[in-house]
Amino acid sequence: MNLWILGVPIVVLIAVVIFFANKIRARKFSNREDVSFENIYSANFQSLGVPRDLVNELWSEAAKTLRIEPTKLRPADRFDKELNYHLPWLPFVDLNDDFYWAAVARLKRLNADKKLFENAKTLGEYIITFARLEAAARGA
Repeated sequence: MNLWILGVPIVVLIAVVIFFANKIRARKFSNREDVSFENIYSANFQSLGVPRDLVNELWSEAAKTLRIEPTKLRPADRFDKELNYHLPWLPFVDLNDDFYWAAVARLKRLNADKKLFENAKTLGEYIITFARLEAAARGA
């Protein structure tokens, strides 16, 4: 019984902390100028021949999973710098876990090597890698 008395509040506390941590991380990006997807695509992906619909799908998914407005993200955002946010006092909580597992699920569905994701250091590299994989899988 005593375990429940301690365990439930701890779980609730962790959930609340994660919720607010995501808000704090999103606030880091709030001062950035909004850039439309069209501008991001034309400046960073169009010349590479990466299909617009796939880039849009991946960009939107990344923003949703990272809980950051899509107009605040940039292709040069690095996973270990700008997009990294962990709680030093809760070292087992990484706010990028959802993103990581979504990428792993996509790799499994595409029957691709996990190293492809691990080699992506920026959001732009991630988008290019997965857009090309998706295009090949869809025969586009």
